[in-house]
Amino acid sequence: MNYGKTSRGKSALEQRSAGLPQRLRPLLLLIDGHKTNTQLESAAAQMGLPGTALDELEQLGFIAAGAPPSSEATMRRHEEDDDRTVRVPQNAIDRFLHAKRYMAGALAAAGATSESGVAAQIAQASEMSQLTQAYDGFVALIEARRGAEAPPIIAKLRALLG
Repeated sequence: MNYGKTSRGKSALEQRSAGLPQRLRPLLLLIDGHKTNTQLESAAAQMGLPGTALDELEQLGFIAAGAPPSSEATMRRHEEDDDRTVRVPQNAIDRFLHAKRYMAGALAAAGATSESGVAAQIAQASEMSQLTQAYDGFVALIEARRGAEAPPIIAKLRALLG
């Protein structure tokens, strides 16, 4: 059974709760009810978190095994939409996750490697303000690599960032 966010976990992310240790925030953002425990443990290790990070989130009441999937997991992925389609989630967490996923996907489609400073900045982002800081670099890369295809991609991102 996979972990999902509890209402306390969702609330902690939305309200930037002091009860959620900052080091665990990026891991909690990844938990969607669909990723396997192995995938989450691997992601935690890549973030430099101990193998007990999931247990800690569960003990703090932010996640539970078998909790219903988060709504971002049921949203249509950006790959399924063309660049004119903009679905802006109302929930701040979903909005952040959708924008981050869209930015990373657009850069990958443009051939930007994960070693790119902008791609790394987006990958490490744990809140919307960090994505907005990466906006100028994202725009420059997309314009350089996608040319005439860039304006709708950039317009969609602006809508997602709010």
